[in-house]
Amino acid sequence: MLIYGTKTIDFKTIDLPVACSECGHDHQLLQIYRKFFSLYCMPLIPLRKKGIVICPSCNRELKKKSFFKELGSKGLDPAQAKLHFESLLKATKTPLYMYALPMLILAFVIGVFAYASYESHLNKAQAKAYLQNPTDNALIIAKLENDTHSYQVMYIPEIRNQKALIFDWKYGYDSLGDAKKGLDLALQSIQNKKIKANFLEPIVTSVENFPMVEFVYVHILDKRVDWEESFFENSNEVNKE
Repeated sequence: MLIYGTKTIDFKTIDLPVACSECGHDHQLLQIYRKFFSLYCMPLIPLRKKGIVICPSCNRELKKKSFFKELGSKGLDPAQAKLHFESLLKATKTPLYMYALPMLILAFVIGVFAYASYESHLNKAQAKAYLQNPTDNALIIAKLENDTHSYQVMYIPEIRNQKALIFDWKYGYDSLGDAKKGLDLALQSIQNKKIKANFLEPIVTSVENFPMVEFVYVHILDKRVDWEESFFENSNEVNKE
């Protein structure tokens, strides 16, 4: 659960040689502060810097507008005081460490996008290299153009005579992230020799048709699984060649 709100941080307190109209104390304090949008009590986004006048004796608080009005009633120049206040606010800088968390979050977001862009570029390069020299014992994620789902995991256990045997994973996916999770499940099924249980019926197609499908991710299995029989054993289309 997110815990958020605003947090007030005091920056500077300045003595003002102006008597309090409430208790007659000979001076008051200008307290300069800034509110921050906070997340889990940590300052995150700085808001407007402000000042408030406080009497150290009776603790009366006056906002700037009320204080300037009170100065006018005492025969002092409120316009001059306002200029002085604004210069004090401008001169009071927010400590750099207050921006540390926003900068870290910004750096993290940039890093995530940069990594995602790099990973996407790498996946496309690997897919392009695979299309130029397709090999068997590979798991593929293909992007489809249909109303059912957007991504399909496919397993290519064998390629012979420019013909590829393809098993479609039994599930389709709407996002590449979900498809990669599905690829991990498909890999487990292959390693456990549960091809027929968890994949659809195989099809045979020419490797020349591969460029017609957009491959977005290629995973070559590190270890070849030993089969009891060749998947191509009953394929007349391949044995003819």
